[in-house]
Amino acid sequence: MAIVITLHYIKRLKLPYTMSWWAFTFPLGAYVAASHSVGAIFSIELIDYIGFSLYWLLAFFWSVTSINTVRHTYHGSLFKSKG
Repeated sequence: MAIVITLHYIKRLKLPYTMSWWAFTFPLGAYVAASHSVGAIFSIELIDYIGFSLYWLLAFFWSVTSINTVRHTYHGSLFKSKG
């Protein structure tokens, strides 16, 4: 449900940057770490490969969110409300 709602707002370009974007990265980070652990424990390489490929998606999300955080910090608009 969260993915559907997020995609809806991204398509309409009405998802302004806020610090809550960091909340999108943490579940994916936990999934990546868990995928590697499960793949290693049960010797299932496919799960490890899926986790590794999701690591690149996580790195992309971290980069985008970090850049936006730095940009909004520089401009002084990180904690200002839009209203």
